[in-house]
Amino acid sequence: MYLKTSTVCNRLVRISPFNANAKRQTSFVLVEVLPVIERWAILIWNEKELEITVARSSGPGGQNVNKRETAVRIVHTPTGLSAHVDGERTQGANKEKALAILKAKLIAE
Repeated sequence: MYLKTSTVCNRLVRISPFNANAKRQTSFVLVEVLPVIERWAILIWNEKELEITVARSSGPGGQNVNKRETAVRIVHTPTGLSAHVDGERTQGANKEKALAILKAKLIAE
């Protein structure tokens, strides 16, 4: 197969400058690099295989974040693969991005 994915998980341990007791602070980050696929004709799935849930986004955004459920999480139940997107302002845009991420994960697997 010509498509490759790369997943990296890093841990950073540092002394917090904001803690009076100089305690260690541990941070984790996960980065997934997925291929951008232009044609989706090779991947056909049943809508019943997708579990789509929505929630309120977190972070700054004012009233839109506090009132609207724009974050989207999609789980492909046969494989257990999932995608969560909350970066856009609308639920539709987040759903499109989550579907693209999930399709890339399924094709790369």
